[in-house]
Amino acid sequence: MRDVRTFRRAAGWAVMFALASCAKPVRHVEAPPPPPPAPEAVPPRPTPPMGASATTRVPARAADGGFMTVNHGVAPEEAPWHLRAGLNVAALGCTGAQGATITAAYNAMLRARAKPLTAADAAIKARLRKERGSDWQDAHDDRMTQLYNFYALPPVQPRFCATAAAIAAREPAVDAAGFPAFAVQALAELSAPFDSFYAAYDEYRVALATWEARYGAGAPTRVAAFPPPSPRAASVVEVDLPPAIPARAASPRISYESLAVLDQFEGSEAISCGDCTRSTGRLAARQLPSRP
Repeated sequence: MRDVRTFRRAAGWAVMFALASCAKPVRHVEAPPPPPPAPEAVPPRPTPPMGASATTRVPARAADGGFMTVNHGVAPEEAPWHLRAGLNVAALGCTGAQGATITAAYNAMLRARAKPLTAADAAIKARLRKERGSDWQDAHDDRMTQLYNFYALPPVQPRFCATAAAIAAREPAVDAAGFPAFAVQALAELSAPFDSFYAAYDEYRVALATWEARYGAGAPTRVAAFPPPSPRAASVVEVDLPPAIPARAASPRISYESLAVLDQFEGSEAISCGDCTRSTGRLAARQLPSRP
């Protein structure tokens, strides 16, 4: 009996050894290394809003959050003249049926609102006489140049013309007693497109500074093509972008910055607008002739 057990045990071990000798050896296969990380896609370099120049100067912010433009904080008694100047620029610069409508309404306003407009002009001159003394005429010329320059900012013209047309359409229905208040409100509306542009330009400058800090100022940029076709055949196509277009020199016509800028030029003739004529070597505003 003992011999039988011993035989069976030996036979079992023999079978196990035989099976083990027939099994294929196990190979340790290392996993392939992960593909290298794809390069970061470089977003386009921010560009100025509304097709503006990269050298546009933005007015400083006032304490109330608004921009220190020539229309900021205008006294109510002076608002009609600032409104008149804006509609004058719109009548000269806006085109098509819109421009024709503004021109007709503007000429009618000059006749119907002659007294409040004259009073507004007198109020501006009286304030400048008090502030500037014998230099008031130069200060007045500079302010009017600055005012027309403000309304002529090229990127804002589409919205400016649309706003001017809406104001011109409402003005005839305003009675004489309500015109001063209308002028204050209309001036705020006429200035709003410019304030919106300056706010957008401020945002552009922040975005540009962030982009430059992350991707490098002036360095050639590369764009990665995403996604790759497969993990094994991962590939990145890099495309050299053309160099940035050099910034043009600032145009005096759109380089307005603050209420004091033109004072520093002492009667600068930098303005380029159709509502100005040269008079004794300086710029003077003129009215559109009334139509019969």
